[in-house]
Amino acid sequence: MGANFSGGAGSGGSIRIVGSSISNEGILEVKGGHASGMDDREPGARFLTNAGGAGGGGRIALISDGEIEKGTILLDGGLANGDGSAGQPGTLVIGPKTINAAADLSLNSGTLTLDTSGFWTHSSGLQGRGSITSDDFLSAGKKWGYSVCKFNFGNLQLGSGLLINVKGENSLLLDIDGNVSIGSNLVLNGKPGKQGIYSGQAGPGGWSSGKGLKNTELFSNLHPSLNGQGPGGGRGYEIGKSTGGGSYGNSGSGGLNGGVAGITYGDGQITHLVGGSGGGHAILGSGNAGGGGGAIGIDVSGSFSLEANTTISVNGGDGFSHYDGSGAGGSGGSIRIKAASILNLGKLEAKGGNAVGDSSLAGAGGGGRIALITNGTLSTGDVNASGGINLSSSTSVYRQSDLVGYWKLDEASGSTTAVNSTGNSSLNGNITGSPDRRSGVKGGAFYFDGINDKIVIPYDPALSLEEYTVSIWYYPERRSDNVGLTGLFGRGIGGQVRNYAIWQGDSTHGTRPYIHHRFTEGQNYNEGVANYFLTQWKKWYHIVCSNQGLGGFARTYVNGSFTTATQRFDHQVSQALTNNASANLHIGVFPDNENGGYF
Repeated sequence: MGANFSGGAGSGGSIRIVGSSISNEGILEVKGGHASGMDDREPGARFLTNAGGAGGGGRIALISDGEIEKGTILLDGGLANGDGSAGQPGTLVIGPKTINAAADLSLNSGTLTLDTSGFWTHSSGLQGRGSITSDDFLSAGKKWGYSVCKFNFGNLQLGSGLLINVKGENSLLLDIDGNVSIGSNLVLNGKPGKQGIYSGQAGPGGWSSGKGLKNTELFSNLHPSLNGQGPGGGRGYEIGKSTGGGSYGNSGSGGLNGGVAGITYGDGQITHLVGGSGGGHAILGSGNAGGGGGAIGIDVSGSFSLEANTTISVNGGDGFSHYDGSGAGGSGGSIRIKAASILNLGKLEAKGGNAVGDSSLAGAGGGGRIALITNGTLSTGDVNASGGINLSSSTSVYRQSDLVGYWKLDEASGSTTAVNSTGNSSLNGNITGSPDRRSGVKGGAFYFDGINDKIVIPYDPALSLEEYTVSIWYYPERRSDNVGLTGLFGRGIGGQVRNYAIWQGDSTHGTRPYIHHRFTEGQNYNEGVANYFLTQWKKWYHIVCSNQGLGGFARTYVNGSFTTATQRFDHQVSQALTNNASANLHIGVFPDNENGGYF
């Protein structure tokens, strides 16, 4: 039966049928295994937490020069169960058995599919078979293998009314005995991942991005599966740092928070026809990373012409952000054109993928490679192998639309009112005692004496929150008495309900305090996040305590991170937060008792 921390399911296998003709009147099935607990043969409870993932679908190939009746084909990935994600579907290839001699191909309408598993087909019924060769190369002392699918034609003319679909995993090589004119787009771009779980798919000949994981290596934050695939894959981090962009012809970026991009590889001549590498991924369920761009080579005995308003692209996939982490962009791939003469009236693109989305910290992908090789006339035209950029839409302004209170604590000495700078005067605070005025990190700061200094904001419905984020600049000093817990910020009724409550713990410790973050979840008024131990006294810290409510996470951040090398400071909220409609908000005193625990 399904179990917590169960193993993953197996993938589907492979079926290859080769014949003079093929007729399937039954079922060909290569389905992936289901996630733990989803097999009907398993008795008992079906656990949802940390269940192993489902297997992906397998592969089926039907190869014949005669008639092919494919019948019923089942390629599905396995079913999901709770944390055990669904498997992705497998592949089906249908194509001819014989490789024919090179012939002219001229198409101006319909759909041409170039499948780098070895077959091309046109919607008119035309079809052909290619050949596949494999090779390897060294990068940073490691051997990398790759395969190239070659299609051979006489003259090749692809008009503007034609739709071209390039798919498969191998690099694409068009070997042309005559001349080439391309007037329809050839797209071998990488793609972003899906659902914060699955790798961003590479273009044919490239490498995919990293994939989402959770609780890696006892919170060490690193695991090879998070890294972008390929020799230039960007480094993935579960949490705490930026994910790195993929690299190929040039380096990707490490992002805005200490990430590590991949290394460059290959050469300017594109001796090895390989594509780009993937971007790094963050924690399971967070942003999606981009796959590397693909690889296309066009070897022409005669002239090559890319017509106006036409693009050949091998761009890296974009990385996308999410509140819990950002996926990095994949690197651009490669375009290699060898011909007696080259005329580019369109666009050749091998751009790195961008890092996109609100507050994205991720790295962007590096540019790929483009090589135009000829002994004759060369018209380079519009060529772009630039790196991607971080397109984060984050700004330094406050979120006015949902900001409840903002107390700058810039008031002059003697003032008895702490003004709420959002403009809602109902949330102005009453200052008790005589806090000293000091310089803060941002403007002024109040220095509480630990005896009777405090601020109390009278209850207002705006203070009753089902989700919250509290941000404080905080400078702790060791107490000389025996008071262990001192209040920082919050509201509640002692022993009954706490909406949000933040304390300083170990207030008399010899070297450091800790942050104690509590709230009421369901009937438990003392639920919370593990204590976050700070490094020393007499130092400014930026403390953020957040809670996304039911189904989300509560977290304690110190200086922008809710992790250390050995621990995460978060708690998954499985019950609704319990609120109250009477408690005041307290600053510098116990959150649920305004007459003790002065800071």
